[in-house]
Amino acid sequence: MIEMLKRHEVQVLRRAGHTWKEIAALSGVSVRTVRRIAAETEITTIDNAAERARREVGRPSKAAAYRDVLVQALTEEPTLRTVELLHRARQAGYTGGKSAVGQFHENGHGDGGGEAGDQAVEEGVCHVPRCCNWRTTGRGDY
Repeated sequence: MIEMLKRHEVQVLRRAGHTWKEIAALSGVSVRTVRRIAAETEITTIDNAAERARREVGRPSKAAAYRDVLVQALTEEPTLRTVELLHRARQAGYTGGKSAVGQFHENGHGDGGGEAGDQAVEEGVCHVPRCCNWRTTGRGDY
């Protein structure tokens, strides 16, 4: 996704009367992207994370559909290895690979991931002990 500040730059240059090619050269994006951005609603915020969530950028994880299975397994047995989590998810019908299960676990259990997962651990509200231990010790078992 093109960052919001870059989108704003394109829109400002267009309002200033620059041609499509000039805007593309100045901003470092293609002419097609310039035209697409110029047709969007006016940028009012430069919060990239909020815009990614609003636009639903990216593919949803295959493991997200098996969140309940994975969380239950980790709650019952906090020291499970990722390969065992994969086995349990496959018993429930999961057809994806180990990486998606590992990322699901690493990114805060598919509930927003990344910073949301980090914040949950820092605040002590993470409901899967193994994850908290993994993040605070830096030891992963996959």
